[in-house]
Amino acid sequence: MNMDKFTPENRYLVIKYALETNNVSKACKFFGISRTSYYKWYNRYQKMGIEGLEDIPRSKPKMPNKVPKYIEKIIIRLALKSPKDGPKRICYELQDMGIDVGETGIYNVLKRNDLNTASKRMDYTNRSEIKFNKKKRTDKINIDFSNIYNTYPGYVIQQGTTYIGKIETLGKIYQIASVDCYSNYAFAKIYPNKESINVINLMETKMLPTVEALDLKISNLITNNALEYSTNWDKAQHKYDTFLTNKNIKHWTIPSKETQYFEFLHDFNSIIHEEFYINLIKWEKNYSIKKIQSELNEFMRYYNFKRPINKGFNKGRTPIEVIMSTKDKDFPLPLWFYVDSIKDGDKMW
Repeated sequence: MNMDKFTPENRYLVIKYALETNNVSKACKFFGISRTSYYKWYNRYQKMGIEGLEDIPRSKPKMPNKVPKYIEKIIIRLALKSPKDGPKRICYELQDMGIDVGETGIYNVLKRNDLNTASKRMDYTNRSEIKFNKKKRTDKINIDFSNIYNTYPGYVIQQGTTYIGKIETLGKIYQIASVDCYSNYAFAKIYPNKESINVINLMETKMLPTVEALDLKISNLITNNALEYSTNWDKAQHKYDTFLTNKNIKHWTIPSKETQYFEFLHDFNSIIHEEFYINLIKWEKNYSIKKIQSELNEFMRYYNFKRPINKGFNKGRTPIEVIMSTKDKDFPLPLWFYVDSIKDGDKMW
């Protein structure tokens, strides 16, 4: 993985994982980094805290047409997944993933690996024991969405990535969001790419702390089969699958076209586009990821604590009200609940 793709927050996530597992080698292998990079970050973190994990400006040598190893692997994977697709099509796929590599660079990668023609790619996939067709679903999803309101908060979460737009100084911006189907409670963060570590980041920094504070449990999580969530290799284990398995969360990967499994997520994306992102259409040139995220956090507090659900069994109630209705009256609310209530100048109940 390209080290430049790691934000300070993600570098801290790597260190946290290594400390929790007491296994640096395992952490490095899981996140795809070298031990050298880990200890460089760890030493800077010990000396300066989170600030030590910020990027250090440095001059970069000019390396024309040099494609990083991790991108080369993605190019080969895409080429073998759809052997008839040429450099132009692969270029579009990479752009959707937030990766900027030209057709010439892609062709050079394919040529270097003797995969520069469709016939060579098809021959390779036919000869290889590894199947690059889409991973078959081994078990049928058994979630009845028509009966979702007879379950509980956290029973099933829908998660997905959305392309938001392009900012001149930042490039493409993506949102990773998750929605609880029982309560409509949602989580969202902004990222500059669709790396799987960002999906884990959302889970670690937003979802799991909230779930723990509200004494909930995530039982099922549904995503599409995009590369940040799943692998198309038949016998491979995706990083996110491994993470969720360790958290005892059942992961269902569903093709995007099966829209019935993403209804709550689609509704949330429509709301956040119409009520939040549409106001940011005129992107400011000095916008930063941090600034956008700060404004998004404010909207998410409004969405979860103040905005009534507009349809369904819980129509008229807010997501947090739905969750709290499943708790005892003396359930100890987390501090941030009171902070949000006081900040808005009135009581939640």
